[in-house]
Parts: sequence; structure tokens; C-alpha cells
Amino acid sequence: RPLLAIFGPKNGIPACSANRLQRWAIFLQNYTFEVEWVSTKKNIADWLSRNPLPSTITVKDDTDLTVFYVFGNNDLPLHFKDVQKATRKDAGLMNVIRYLKFGWPTSVDKELEPYFRRKDELHVNQDVLLWGYRVIVPTSLQARILDDLHESHM
Repeated sequence: RPLLAIFGPKNGIPACSANRLQRWAIFLQNYTFEVEWVSTKKNIADWLSRNPLPSTITVKDDTDLTVFYVFGNNDLPLHFKDVQKATRKDAGLMNVIRYLKFGWPTSVDKELEPYFRRKDELHVNQDVLLWGYRVIVPTSLQARILDDLHESHM
């Protein structure tokens, strides 16, 4: 019955979901099927989704897993230790890390303003500065990374 609100003759497709529904409609045109409403009491898939098995793995902080995922590939031209060493040598990034650990001042130097504006989105993992899941690359490594990225286009 919930699909009647979307596909029923009385209502049009809601604007917020129109594009996604149109893509699904195009994809599903290749198949012959009937949409049938099944009571939740008889729907085993619904019961399974509402009663998953308890997780046997508990991860308190998945940041280490993220760093491993990002830097775990040995084929990369740059490794975690390289970024870690370069970050430790970058005075600006070390100031940002210090501010993240001990608190930000009310105003910062002009070079640190981009970090100050995003201070709530930044975090540190093993002396590497991250913006969400993105690594903030120290200035000393930026040219090397750009060269490697441009080399892959040739």
C-alpha cells in the first residue's frame, strides 16, 4: 500500500524523488513483474531487516580502519608514514593539530583561516590531519601528488 502513494493514479511523483524513481522505472522496464502488497506479519524479509543478528564485532573508533583503508594499498605512490612525517614538519599543520587538541584561539593567522572555518570538521589521527575522510596533504607533498595524478592521465 505504501507504493500506491507514489505510483497511484491520484498523486504525481513527488518532486524530491522524481529523478530517482524515473531511473528505477527505466531500469525495471526490462522486467515483467507485479507489485503486490504483503502484510508485515507475513513478510519474512521485513522481519529479518527489523531483527538482525547481534554484531560480534565492536568498533569503538573506526578512524584507524579508515586510515588503513586509505593507506593500506602498497601500490600507492605515497604512504601513511610519508604524510605523517611531512605533517610533523609542517609548522602550519602542527599549529592546527595543536589547536584541535587544546582549543582554538578567538582569531588565527591568515594562513590558518581555512582550517579555522572548518574546525568542527577536522580531526587528527596519528599526527595526520583529516577533513572528514579526506587527508589534508602537507604543502611539501602537494606537488608530488599533483604530478602523480597528472601522470595517470597521460
